[in-house]
Amino acid sequence: MAAVTALPWLPVMAALAAFAKESEVLTGNLGDKLIPQNEILRDVSDLKALANLHESMEWLASRLKTFFTNLPQASSE
Repeated sequence: MAAVTALPWLPVMAALAAFAKESEVLTGNLGDKLIPQNEILRDVSDLKALANLHESMEWLASRLKTFFTNLPQASSE
């Protein structure tokens, strides 16, 4: 029965392992370079705002693409 109660933790452990792997890859990409302090997001609300902005910009880009695709072609007369 103990093995059954441990199953809900498997997705959490898998996520932690994935985060650790991603961290290793990103750190490897940096090499010996240091990240400037002003480029590190320390406040969760800043990260949420950035994610919200990103999502809004994706939405706007999609709407603009649809808008411009649906414009009638100008005649060359």
